[in-house]
Amino acid sequence: MTQADWEKEQIKNSEGMSSLTDEQRETLNDTFDVLQEFLREYREMFDVTSETARKMHNVYWAYINEFNKIHKY
Repeated sequence: MTQADWEKEQIKNSEGMSSLTDEQRETLNDTFDVLQEFLREYREMFDVTSETARKMHNVYWAYINEFNKIHKY
């Protein structure tokens, strides 16, 4: 990807993020943070703490509620 293509993609992404509600943006940020925490814990000790599992469960439901996803499990 050229720098010009990358810059166009960044503009497109920022425009998409600006169209989200505050709650949707917060949900996406929280989801990203919890996924990072999960991956770090798993990578470092091949285990996930109960607290991280709880956070993942919470952001899962926030994501479903904010983005009108259908619960499938």
